[in-house]
Amino acid sequence: MNIQRQFQKGSSFLQNLFYLAGIGSFIVAVLVYHDAKNSSKDKQSNTTQDVSENTVQATDQEVKKEPIVKTEVAEPKPPKPKGTKIGHYTAYTNGTAVDNETGMMWDRCSIGQEWDSDELTCTGEAQRYNWQEAFKEIEKLNANNHLGYSDWQLPHIEDLSNLRYCSTGFKGTETIPTKDGGTKEVEDWCKGDDYQKPTINTVVFPNIASYKNIVDRDFSPYWSSSPYAYNNYNAWVVYFNFGYGNGNGKIFDNFVRAVRSE
Repeated sequence: MNIQRQFQKGSSFLQNLFYLAGIGSFIVAVLVYHDAKNSSKDKQSNTTQDVSENTVQATDQEVKKEPIVKTEVAEPKPPKPKGTKIGHYTAYTNGTAVDNETGMMWDRCSIGQEWDSDELTCTGEAQRYNWQEAFKEIEKLNANNHLGYSDWQLPHIEDLSNLRYCSTGFKGTETIPTKDGGTKEVEDWCKGDDYQKPTINTVVFPNIASYKNIVDRDFSPYWSSSPYAYNNYNAWVVYFNFGYGNGNGKIFDNFVRAVRSE
């Protein structure tokens, strides 16, 4: 609309003045309404952004409060079969026996033999090894998870000596090293000549290994892991044909029985 046309001839000055004032008020009202609308949109946008940022912050805090925890699952031990109390041992049908005086678990067979769970005996022929080879044979047992375990050891003389059994009783004493680094006195060997041979509980440890020595006598020496203090070239053995322990040259071949901590 052309404003100049409103100034018609014959219109008074006051009429034209009122008309211009009306136009100005309308323009001011439109501008105020437009500013108010834009202000409302800005407030709404800021509110939405604040809510979004608070939500993200809260979510981050919840994640931090609940860290991922890694749990290690222990390797299960093989189930232990029913045991039978025999003397100071508990013998199991899986080929192991626990010495209840020391708490050590023994292989009921010598290395080279196999356990027959039906006949409850050791079959096959036990092998002999020098002292260094004996340790390597124990490592092989562990690599093969022998009888369900992988922590077999060559026995300390303190534990091996405890397997001796003399049906006629012992005579004398001897000093052996202990696992804690000390020494102790133990019974030496069997009395007389008419004692059970081999000098071990043959129900718990059946078919114990032996061989004929140079005088055609049964000989049953078993290695321990203990060096012999009186001679660096020797290590402790137990002779289960006589029931006593002594030093033997590390280069010689003897039998091996494995043990582990229960």
